[in-house]
Amino acid sequence: MFQPVPTSAQEVAASSVLKRFVVSPNRSAPLTWVVSGLAGSGKSSLLLSFPRPLVIDVEGSTHHKQIPPGATVAEVRNWADFCALVEALKQDCPFETVALDTLDALWVLLAGHDPQWQEHGRLYTSFKGTLETLRGLGVHLALSAHVQRVVVPGRSGSREPLRQYRVDLREKLRLWLEGWADVVLYLSESSGRYSLISRPSQEAFAKDRTGRLGRTLQGTPEENRAALWKSLGLDRVDVPAKLAPNSQLLASVEPDLLELFNQERRRAGLSIDEVRAFLNRRFQGKTARDLSPQECEQFLTWLRSQTTKAS
Repeated sequence: MFQPVPTSAQEVAASSVLKRFVVSPNRSAPLTWVVSGLAGSGKSSLLLSFPRPLVIDVEGSTHHKQIPPGATVAEVRNWADFCALVEALKQDCPFETVALDTLDALWVLLAGHDPQWQEHGRLYTSFKGTLETLRGLGVHLALSAHVQRVVVPGRSGSREPLRQYRVDLREKLRLWLEGWADVVLYLSESSGRYSLISRPSQEAFAKDRTGRLGRTLQGTPEENRAALWKSLGLDRVDVPAKLAPNSQLLASVEPDLLELFNQERRRAGLSIDEVRAFLNRRFQGKTARDLSPQECEQFLTWLRSQTTKAS
């Protein structure tokens, strides 16, 4: 009778067949995000804050925002141009995030491409297939969407239905999207107070498959974004925890180099606190922006040495 030989986790990970399927604990797997909310709630600004994003501006409003260093915005005005951009990304995607602003605008773009598609059901299939293709790029996929009030069944034990904010798409597509995404965020603003919700509430649908986000963040949009990325270990080394009033940061480091620092930090699995501790020890508390060209080279060498250790 065949008796299986016990195998350690390390031996499984080292297997020539299995090692390409085993996820390193230091690697942050890409996630599929839906960022929903009413107009003016901060959806586009949140997309622009993702790690090294390409934001595809379908709605025609993203390019009016302040574009942060490391972010790229591409405008598309018809379905043919959008498909050409997707094909180019399939050949070469130098970004860490691909974002769509907005999903409902993309649906309108696709529906206007060929009205006969709606009659044959091809619209739904083509839309889903496009999102699956973008997810297959192997980077974070972030999708913004407007919302509308939808009547849904009440929670268990309650007979009263709820009127929740949900993504403004056809019901069949909306239900598929809510199940398909890893994270669904709902952003809201009331009397100058901003909220970022990542768990289901009476007000709106939200979800967090990572289990690492808090239920609700309330503060300025900048504070909410900083807290969101910190909870996922994606905060940036070029953004100090707090800036004193009238503080001046030296501009000796180009934005592209800052992105390189962040890319190497994530590859090494280093937390922001570990990086700041090294900067304090080695460069007397300087931030990454304050480093001289020679110090930048030393910092990059250290980051890459940590990547070697992690692998």
